[in-house]
Amino acid sequence: MEKPEFEFSSPAALLDIILDLAYFHEDGDDPPAIPFHRVDGEGKVILIVGDNASGKSFCRRLVQAVTKGADSECMAISVEGRRKVSYMPWLTFVYGDEEREATGVNSTHTVLAGITTSESRATKHVIFWDEPDLGLSESWSAGLGQKLRDFARNPPELLQAAFIVSHSRALVREMLPANPFYLHLGVKAEEAPPTLKDWVERPVAPRDPEM
Repeated sequence: MEKPEFEFSSPAALLDIILDLAYFHEDGDDPPAIPFHRVDGEGKVILIVGDNASGKSFCRRLVQAVTKGADSECMAISVEGRRKVSYMPWLTFVYGDEEREATGVNSTHTVLAGITTSESRATKHVIFWDEPDLGLSESWSAGLGQKLRDFARNPPELLQAAFIVSHSRALVREMLPANPFYLHLGVKAEEAPPTLKDWVERPVAPRDPEM
């Protein structure tokens, strides 16, 4: 049997593989394509934050490639996947039907369905939720954060890692008691909020939409 291209036994080891790739490091005098700040936590959940176009969705693709190279399944739930529903109708079973249900309702469904699927899997796997709170108000995002916090505290045995990409303070705040891993993409370590709690409490500087 051919040896897997990648091997990892923990979320930290999987992050090591991802962040060791050239995209995240200087090349001579050139800065890294994706600077980052990483703080390891407990359990199997990795929270990824960062501004728009900071490399979060690209990171999802890297996770998918690495898990495939490790003979592990990656269940990736993303905005990209939602867009494919229009020409892959069977994906409505994953993402719901925007013609019939509100975006927030479908978002909640994808998280709950992902948790149920992970808990029922009989093989090792990784799950990646890319902006699972899309279309949710703060109160519903907070409720989703509580559900994900419970999942983080009692993860399935065969779950190797769960990635959550979010811009939502309401969701992230509810997850703080679970002490998840914290990965901030798109900024140098010295410029990022030091902890996930600091990220939740940070002041927001408006960005020019025309830039």
